[in-house]
Amino acid sequence: MIQAMKSVQIFFCVLFLISISTLQAQENTTDNNINIISWWGYLEEDMMKPIEKACQTSISFDEYYTNTEFLRRIKSGHYDLAIYSGAVYDTMKDVITLENFDIGSNASLHYQPQFKKTYEDLNYEKNTFFFAFSLTGFLWKKDQITLLPSDSIESIFEKAKGKTIVMIDDPAEASMLLSAADGIKSLSSNAIPTATAIEKLVGDTNIVFANSLAKIIKKDDFAFSVVWSGAALRLLTDNGVSLDDYGLLVHPSLSHLSKDLVSVITKSDAAKCVARHVAQAEFINNVAKTTGYISPFLLDHGSLSTLADKIYSDLIKYYDSIPHMNQFTHEEYDKISEHWETIKMTFNFRHM
Repeated sequence: MIQAMKSVQIFFCVLFLISISTLQAQENTTDNNINIISWWGYLEEDMMKPIEKACQTSISFDEYYTNTEFLRRIKSGHYDLAIYSGAVYDTMKDVITLENFDIGSNASLHYQPQFKKTYEDLNYEKNTFFFAFSLTGFLWKKDQITLLPSDSIESIFEKAKGKTIVMIDDPAEASMLLSAADGIKSLSSNAIPTATAIEKLVGDTNIVFANSLAKIIKKDDFAFSVVWSGAALRLLTDNGVSLDDYGLLVHPSLSHLSKDLVSVITKSDAAKCVARHVAQAEFINNVAKTTGYISPFLLDHGSLSTLADKIYSDLIKYYDSIPHMNQFTHEEYDKISEHWETIKMTFNFRHM
């Protein structure tokens, strides 16, 4: 009987040790594999290797193309860090809140002064910091149209009458621009540009909704596209297109500034280590140089193309007048997204 009881005790001890070992293995696996969700085109495997070595971890990243896709995937996937638009920051608060891990305060000390003030004014959670800035602008074809900082939104579309124009396919970004045609000063779920106002603005231009422009901008009747500044730079430099043939207008009131953020989601030591390296000026400045987007840190823009230098110069020049992209709650963003899909269907039906 005693021998039997000893056997049972040994059996349960073994089970206990196995369960402890399994839990430790699971924790180590989670801690040593960092998964990042990011906008497409920001991260490359080679730039992550030094961080993997420094943090003794492996890093993988999933990429997305739109805010809508990001919100869908962040809910269903397991991610340690997220790189995303500040427009959806308010919808992320229940996901990203991480107490007792302050990385933003130190990173923001070295931001360009205007960006530093913006970071402080927005009062982000301290596990969140700036990754990059982008301006929307008008990429225009010089043999079809000429766009000027003094142009109104009505005159820009009037100049493109009878030609092809491309509208950025993002609910918040597009709606914020088109709000100007409907007299809306601040986009919200209760103040969205109407289909009637947009249709009046667009007139008989051939409007296309797209974020991929490589083929469209080479069309003979292409006039302009509303585009992110970084995407425009990469488009012009990676597709054999001469900068002599195209211009990029940063408009003092119709362009707007978008802020991309990084938030640390999990509490693992590896995630914190990776975040500290990603928050460094050296890493973010390198991303800015390879993508054409704008670093929050002071950066020698002489090392970029002359068009990139002009974009940065225009941003600093117009910083106080250029509208900043709003932050939306989940409900607000859903409503704006649904409205945007309706707008697109209206115009797609018109051109059938």
